[in-house]
Amino acid sequence: MLQKYFYNLGMKKLHMTWISKFKIAIIEESTNNIELLINEIPKIESKEELNEVLALISQAIKILSVKKDETLTTMKKIKEAKKYLT
Repeated sequence: MLQKYFYNLGMKKLHMTWISKFKIAIIEESTNNIELLINEIPKIESKEELNEVLALISQAIKILSVKKDETLTTMKKIKEAKKYLT
């Protein structure tokens, strides 16, 4: 029973570390870190964690969408400049 307690304590610590890292990636708008962390989502044990993770993923999706749009705009500008230069 004590072993299970420490295992659960370790899992909670792992989840909190992942959640903290994910929050930092969102604050920094680091698409690379967001992608890495999405691929490493730990097993969610509680409803509270699930709700928090879903909210964070929703925020990450918004960030990725904005970055995608910015990239497309930049690509269009580069194409326009390339046409002008050739």
